[in-house]
Amino acid sequence: AFSLETTAISAPLPPRTSRYVRLSGARTGCAEAFGPSSATGALLPLASMDATNLEQSTIASDAEVDLGSDISKPKAASVDAGAGRRRMFIGCWLASLLVFFFLPRNPNVQVKEAIVSAEFVIVGLSWLFAPMGLFFTCCDYLVAFKPDAAPEGLRDKFEKTRQVWSGIFRVDVPSLYFYGFFGTCKCSGLLAVLGAFGPSFGASVTGNIIWLVLLLASVYHHIKKKESPALVAVGLAIMTLRFVVVECKHYGR
Repeated sequence: AFSLETTAISAPLPPRTSRYVRLSGARTGCAEAFGPSSATGALLPLASMDATNLEQSTIASDAEVDLGSDISKPKAASVDAGAGRRRMFIGCWLASLLVFFFLPRNPNVQVKEAIVSAEFVIVGLSWLFAPMGLFFTCCDYLVAFKPDAAPEGLRDKFEKTRQVWSGIFRVDVPSLYFYGFFGTCKCSGLLAVLGAFGPSFGASVTGNIIWLVLLLASVYHHIKKKESPALVAVGLAIMTLRFVVVECKHYGR
């Protein structure tokens, strides 16, 4: 008769051995615990097995070569169980998001929520751009009204910019008027974007358009001077996104 024998080993085992040795397909006719012999495959009493035979039997048991049984490994089982729990958690989280977003709701409530969300986005983008806009404005005013206080590198850079636009329009505009004008445009646009002229749609869009024109022109003359427009491009992206949100909020009501 063929049967499955599971024997608890009380003696200290080598590090790779497990607490249980499972024997499958071993012919037995007594109540003693037996282990497989590494040489002949005959059954030996567990008490008579030396450390070498015990290690070999354990390795054979782990490799499932001679025994042919499905020996479970606790570590692999725990890893599989942990991965299964993680997949279940991620699935439940995604399902809850889908239910939240696709459940039918009151259209009026949806519109109000969209308007409030758009307001937060507009305010956030405005204040995100504010330090950059203030920096550009101060640089223009510094070069226009206090050129001696400006760093030499900044003066040279702004002089090249003035020459680019003077060459395009074929008019040599002095630095005072050139940067004084653009500094005032930037200051007015920044105040309008931040709501200094009131929360009206017209003021907000006007300030946004002013900065879009100025930033597009700045990207152009940076490329013309073979300079990197990275910083200006970031500001242009912020103001473009703000303009889209303002338009959607106004015409989506």
